Amino acid sequence: MTDYTYYLEILLRLTVAVILGGIIGIERSGTKHDAGLRTHILVCLGAAGITLLSDVLVRGGYTTDISRFGAQVISGIGFLGAGCIMVNGNKVKGLTTAAGLWTTAAVGLATGLGYYFISATMTVLMLMAMLALRPLGNRLQNKSDKRVFTLKITVKNRQSFQTITHCISENECDITQIETIDEDCFKVTLAKTTEEVITGLICAMMEHKDIKNIEKL
Repeated sequence: MTDYTYYLEILLRLTVAVILGGIIGIERSGTKHDAGLRTHILVCLGAAGITLLSDVLVRGGYTTDISRFGAQVISGIGFLGAGCIMVNGNKVKGLTTAAGLWTTAAVGLATGLGYYFISATMTVLMLMAMLALRPLGNRLQNKSDKRVFTLKITVKNRQSFQTITHCISENECDITQIETIDEDCFKVTLAKTTEEVITGLICAMMEHKDIKNIEKL
């Protein structure tokens, strides 16, 4: 391969890295993540550039282990990915973006070495995992977030009991059990639902004048 041809090959590899990194970044930008289009392009381009540099050094007669460059990229990208992960209470966000950045670096490494089929296949599979499987992931997440809630509800008088059942049904919750604690206090167990739904239900119920107090047990 002549120098001229090799320069064209370098240009092709870096351009493909930008395109593939951009395709992945568009998906992340579409879901309003901080690490979006430009971040993924830079990660993929940087990984490809470093791999190309190692290839150039070998061609120039330098004695070096080409795999060391890639290893440092893969380990180093972990610090960038860690910055995308945020913990809020018992919820963790940014894991998919962090994993995407790490895999985008691998796409860049493969592109830098000229293995276009590998890099393109990885990009397609990444998009399938992040786009096609998103509805399934959300469904599984919503299912895991649901649990049984029990409310201790105090009303002004026993005649106000119907207010409880009416308000619960209005907020799309199902009652599985009702226990009488005393004349104007009841323990109501609801079917599996989410914390957000229960919060909305409690706010709605507190607006009724017949309900004195609500406790989540």
